[in-house]
Amino acid sequence: MDLLGALDVGNTLSGYGKIPFDGLTPWFQFVKKHYDAKTLHEILGNLDANALSVMKIMGFENSAAVDSNWIAAYSAAFPTKDDCVGAIEFPLDAVLGRIAPYIKEGFPLLDNLKSKPAMLTVGMKDRTIAPDRQLADFRAVWPGRPIIKLPNAGHFSQEDEPDTIIALIQQFIQST
Repeated sequence: MDLLGALDVGNTLSGYGKIPFDGLTPWFQFVKKHYDAKTLHEILGNLDANALSVMKIMGFENSAAVDSNWIAAYSAAFPTKDDCVGAIEFPLDAVLGRIAPYIKEGFPLLDNLKSKPAMLTVGMKDRTIAPDRQLADFRAVWPGRPIIKLPNAGHFSQEDEPDTIIALIQQFIQST
């Protein structure tokens, strides 16, 4: 059963565009530096206390949205170091090249994925995944599909430009 009707892709890569690697972004430089220094687990293992600081490194731009409820919501998923494992290992998978097997595993499903309506929104101030790589990857998989560049948004475009993102998704859903 195929439940996926359409894709709104935001500030990420599918990995299927076969875009050449062109160096680490500031976020992945940070990850590698702290991995090499053996301090990454300490930093990312305390997201209950430092989620905002980490998000700023990744490209969160809208500090005006931050209040105690916002902090509590983003920190709630990471009450202990054990709860931070995914936040530690996922960027390491990218930096250490361990992500390739997961992408290869999905190749048999690529034609189905490519058949879906898709839209990309890109925060052009993203310091986690270079916007030009996101654009090239998306175009390689979904040529001719809508791409919206958000000049004042970073990696967390849903937080940086929430009203714009909501309107774009609503418009996209209505057009599919």
